[in-house]
Amino acid sequence: MNTEWNSINAFTGGDRVEAAQLTKALEAIRDNIEDREVARAVASVLQGQRTLRELTRDPAFVTAAAGAMEELSAQWEEMTPEERVRLAEQGKRETEALREDLGMDPEIDAPEIGLDGPALGRPERPSDTP
Repeated sequence: MNTEWNSINAFTGGDRVEAAQLTKALEAIRDNIEDREVARAVASVLQGQRTLRELTRDPAFVTAAAGAMEELSAQWEEMTPEERVRLAEQGKRETEALREDLGMDPEIDAPEIGLDGPALGRPERPSDTP
């Protein structure tokens, strides 16, 4: 566990892998988002000048995140189950490589990836009709 306090470590409960993944995601947002106000807000979290809680309450960040999630959801819907499995397997490989880079042992009871995994299926949506 990473014991250095910052809002990323606090958010991930000190889990080094999750903290590294979240940091990498925030760096990608900072480096690739067109909205410079949001990029500066994310950079301030990465520099320890602002907390994740503050960032997630920033209206500009919330708007940008909502738009990105809509795009991601649309892309996910267009993927075949096999493409989703390949993407999940890629994520699993990247996580294992990160664990190795951090000098950690491989995850022992890592969940299996298959066509019926909870993240790979289509979410149940309530019916519009009674």
